[in-house]
Amino acid sequence: MAKQGYVRYINWEFLMNKNYELAHGLLLNAVESRGIDVNRAIIIIAEGHEKRGEYQLAYDWYLKAVASGDIESLRAIGDLFFYKDQLEVSDSFSKATEWYLKYLESSDCLEYNNNSRCFYNLGYMNYYGGYGIQRSYVKALDFFQKSTMHKAKYFLGLMYEYGQGVDSDFVKAIEYYKASKGERDAEERIVKLSN
Repeated sequence: MAKQGYVRYINWEFLMNKNYELAHGLLLNAVESRGIDVNRAIIIIAEGHEKRGEYQLAYDWYLKAVASGDIESLRAIGDLFFYKDQLEVSDSFSKATEWYLKYLESSDCLEYNNNSRCFYNLGYMNYYGGYGIQRSYVKALDFFQKSTMHKAKYFLGLMYEYGQGVDSDFVKAIEYYKASKGERDAEERIVKLSN
């Protein structure tokens, strides 16, 4: 079996949690021997640790992937801090922001959906504040406007409805609620603001 196919096979075994120990050992060997697709093997190891809830180990391996030039791992580290506070830091939003901004600065040609999700997460953190981030409706507004996610449109509706970081504007709020494609209670808010 060619090395590329071999790493793909291990990838499948590793991520499906079938014979984890064997797959992990084979991937470590691939990394140590600097065989073909070493970067992919490093990322697979990081993802495997993350799926198993071993967040500190996942973080360590994502750092190795970043050191080897993998830009997507910048976002993955941001996600560890944003979604999983198991890394046990009190400033997890601050750390997530740091890594997301590094990712966005490096990701001009990467998949836009990941960029959009990073913008949404940055907006969310600034909207609520806490965990090392000062609440800033102005920053939240900017990040939500850069995101194409329906959730971001919902938050923009809220911000225009309640005048958070912008002047209150029910017409714009309704437009954003409609664009949110039924997120949360958007329909009820549209009816309420239309009366």
